[in-house]
Amino acid sequence: MTAVWAKFRKGFEVVLIILVALPILGHSYRRFFPDANDRILNPTSPPLAMEGEGGGPKSPFFPASAQTNVGGIIPSNFS
Repeated sequence: MTAVWAKFRKGFEVVLIILVALPILGHSYRRFFPDANDRILNPTSPPLAMEGEGGGPKSPFFPASAQTNVGGIIPSNFS
């Protein structure tokens, strides 16, 4: 009976160490190797006129500088 509990205890300790170490390792990895796509890059100089903001006067969001990744509006049935 003691051998069974000793085996259970050893397994429980291993699982507990993994449960504590895994989130720490995951956070450390994301901190030291960040995704380059998660950065916001500002232009080197501001636009000289409102026409230079975002997609320009033909943009559906003009005069705001907002843009979508497809250059148009977001469909209403987007989910």
